[in-house]
Amino acid sequence: MTRSGNPPLLSCRKPRLGDTKPVAAIRASNYVDTFYLSDTWRALRGQAMQRDRFSCVIMGCSNRAKVVDHRVPRRHGGSDALTNLRSLCAHHDAVLKETPDGSRAAMTERPVGSTHGY
Repeated sequence: MTRSGNPPLLSCRKPRLGDTKPVAAIRASNYVDTFYLSDTWRALRGQAMQRDRFSCVIMGCSNRAKVVDHRVPRRHGGSDALTNLRSLCAHHDAVLKETPDGSRAAMTERPVGSTHGY
């Protein structure tokens, strides 16, 4: 614990060749799914971004995608299949975050492969 009573922050630097421990920008007391630090996730994330042409998949949005999100979260039984992954801009990622009860806002996605935000 720090003097303020908060758990210490883990390093938020990018992993480097030779690192033996995963690096994450979260508080030490939070649960960490190390899958998101794996080469497998990086490959899936890249495939989803390419499929979605690096654009947010929400209908009407033409922003550049920043994150890849599971439509059905892993902790609720969602798979890591590309059909369960979607690319989102920072705004829609924040809007679609799960609430503590596990619910999410509903939004319409554009068809897979569509290049337009409508």
